[in-house]
Amino acid sequence: MDLLLRENTEILKLVEVMSLYSNTVLSTSDLEEKENRFNNALTILSKLKQYIRLHYRKNQMVLFLYLERRGIYAIPRVLWGREDQALKKIREILQKANKLDPDETAKKMLEISNEINDLVFPRKQDPLSRCLDITERGRMDSYS
Repeated sequence: MDLLLRENTEILKLVEVMSLYSNTVLSTSDLEEKENRFNNALTILSKLKQYIRLHYRKNQMVLFLYLERRGIYAIPRVLWGREDQALKKIREILQKANKLDPDETAKKMLEISNEINDLVFPRKQDPLSRCLDITERGRMDSYS
């Protein structure tokens, strides 16, 4: 669980950096600097895609299956769909990045940043860690 939470923190850091670069693209009028910041944002987005895929694969194959075996179905189903949707949007942005205006792409990057922020829960509000706490303490066993 600690590994997943550390990965959540890393994902949030990458999202923040990408948001900063995207905001800079939108606010800069110097074309050379805009291009540089745009390329940096795309690099971060590409890295973020790889990191998210690995992280959510762990969630899906380990944590979600564990929760489903314990009878908790709603959380994995909802998050599974939202994660797939976010990855699909990231893929679309990366594929269309060179065809679209940098400002338009930067706006899409900011949108996906907000979606990823919603997916990555803060430690205190993480329903997955709450579910694991319940199951680890044996509370769920009394309901089975």
